[in-house]
Amino acid sequence: VERRLPEISDADEQKALADYLFYNAVLPGSAEYSIHKFLNSNILAYKPLLHRIPKLRVKNVSFMYGATDWMDMSAGLSTQRLCESQRNNGGSPDVNVFMVRDAGHLLMLQNWHMTNAVLI
Repeated sequence: VERRLPEISDADEQKALADYLFYNAVLPGSAEYSIHKFLNSNILAYKPLLHRIPKLRVKNVSFMYGATDWMDMSAGLSTQRLCESQRNNGGSPDVNVFMVRDAGHLLMLQNWHMTNAVLI
């Protein structure tokens, strides 16, 4: 935890996270058995959301990425542009794309202050 997430400096938080990661590794699996149903071996979705999001009957959709996230925020930006172009054709949602500074893929652990601010 100290090497992977140096942002977490509180000893109690480090211990809680270490315990969480340990028990996730040793207990029987759940979600990891189904992830191959959604993603191929290149970590690409079998059925990308890009063309489904404009059809959602919701007002807003938000994407959050860490500044050093392994996921490329270009997909969120492409979805935002697509929804903007289709908004006049029938109510595509308003799409917001946020970048959380000082965070990688684990936004809520690496910069929980900004993650919470974006969520609120």
